[in-house]
Amino acid sequence: APSHYISNCYTIDFGKFARATNLIPRLYPLLIQQNGAFLQITGDNLNDLEIPGKNFTFHTLLMAQALGDGQALRSRGLPFLQIHLKDRTNGIEKIIAVLQEIVSSKKN
Repeated sequence: APSHYISNCYTIDFGKFARATNLIPRLYPLLIQQNGAFLQITGDNLNDLEIPGKNFTFHTLLMAQALGDGQALRSRGLPFLQIHLKDRTNGIEKIIAVLQEIVSSKKN
């Protein structure tokens, strides 16, 4: 769909990244027309697991995928912000509180 048909595009994928969730085709109009802004939230894992036969863990793999997705967006000159949470529970609670404050201030 051309961007003039898209007023807002919100995509939330928990624990997944663009290549794994088929996100890129959904964002294709925004990527082609260079009119998207992207926020990526990542976080530390409390329990990390080794990948059998590899010299890295699942956390390392997930962070590499997230960095690659961000790099792909930035290479297209699109606005991109990554927030990395050291404490996921408290971090998400703070993000939600800030977003609620922004939304309520827009209503007034």
